[in-house]
Amino acid sequence: MADLSVRKLSLSTDEMALVYSLINMPDAGKALLFEMYGELSATKVEDKMTTASHSLLARGFARISEKGSVALDETLEQIFTPLANFKNMIQILINETNENGTVVATDYYIGKQGLFTSNEIDMGVIHHLFHGKIAELPEFILKRLLFTEAAPKDLESVLLTSRYKFKMANYPQLERNGPKAAREMLKSVGYNPIIADALSQDICAPVRRGSVIVVNASSETISKKNFEKTGEGFFWLGGKKSSWIMAFGQVDENSVAEVFPGTVNQAAVLLKAMIGRVS
Repeated sequence: MADLSVRKLSLSTDEMALVYSLINMPDAGKALLFEMYGELSATKVEDKMTTASHSLLARGFARISEKGSVALDETLEQIFTPLANFKNMIQILINETNENGTVVATDYYIGKQGLFTSNEIDMGVIHHLFHGKIAELPEFILKRLLFTEAAPKDLESVLLTSRYKFKMANYPQLERNGPKAAREMLKSVGYNPIIADALSQDICAPVRRGSVIVVNASSETISKKNFEKTGEGFFWLGGKKSSWIMAFGQVDENSVAEVFPGTVNQAAVLLKAMIGRVS
């Protein structure tokens, strides 16, 4: 993969809240502060915003205007533009089954001028922002999801010649019942025994898994969005020996996905098509 021109910037919650207030989105800033601290007095909010402004000034992300007020650096203002004015959102969840149970959730804001900005929150405190061209977004996401280069030959040969559907609402039951019951359930709905055996093992003992979902909401409609129903996307699952992609047209209680090998090439095809349709 080629080197990307995606820029990274990390801000604290207080700094994020200040920036939102400076780009005429004070409600977004207040919501961040409330999520972090609960109700704050006006004096405490002012103290936090003063400290945040000093931090931004010291790091070169803000300046003092001719009127004596804090003004954003042009670069920071550009990074925040898709957060304030976006055509759609893509939400990505990564869940690593390790001793820490690492979960990373990232929102990708598809801007209206060929640019995106993503917001990834670390420990509930630090906001890691990534900003770049939408044309580079599929490759950028692929690097972060760490798909395998190739699937095991026996699984790939079966998946390339047969189409398997997976009802996403059944996933929790399969996981709960264990690999033997999951395998028999998959075989009962027509899965090849090779696929049923490998998939049931990975469902019940995943190493990494997550989802990529188009929210189908813009900056104008996000406040009224029903998040129980979203747009297209895919669920991905990585086990010790194999990995899978389950692609669906929409998210609701009746979502039925098509099963693919969980490879970087397959993920690239799905991501490029998905991002192309929403950008």
